[in-house]
Amino acid sequence: MLTVLRIAHHNAMLTLEFVSLLLSKETPVQASVTLSPALREMVGIGTLGATNLSSSNLSRERVQENKLVATGRKLLDINKTADSILSAASRLQKEISLETKYWAEVRAVSDSGWSVSRVPHEPHTMGVKFGFSECESTPHPRNASGDSAWTDKRCSWRRLQGRQPRADEEIRRRLR
Repeated sequence: MLTVLRIAHHNAMLTLEFVSLLLSKETPVQASVTLSPALREMVGIGTLGATNLSSSNLSRERVQENKLVATGRKLLDINKTADSILSAASRLQKEISLETKYWAEVRAVSDSGWSVSRVPHEPHTMGVKFGFSECESTPHPRNASGDSAWTDKRCSWRRLQGRQPRADEEIRRRLR
């Protein structure tokens, strides 16, 4: 840490020496206060100076025009961003209406007395339990029907294994 501080101090002192040497051409009295005696002996006061090689070719009108162009570009970008946000909002609204419809259908199945839950080995699939759950110690896939809703955001129950029972057909008929 101490080494880093020494390096930073050394760099700051070199910068101060350089700026002092530059200023010594214009104001030698002020520059000699911050100029180190070793550098003053080696180089001398007023040996380094800086001048403008050419004046700026920008007129006031040109500067004003550049500001107008920059403002116009900013406004175009703001409009483009606003259009993008409006487009995203309409897509989100459409997605919300589809989700609301889907969950209303799932709620209707649940309100009809069917047990709706997640399918054990398919976490993104909703399932309907039919049959008698008291008969088995572990749930069996033949007694469940899964909903693959993420295709069109509509409840479409499918049989997880084996032949589709009449209860599953009744659920499908109710949802359509």
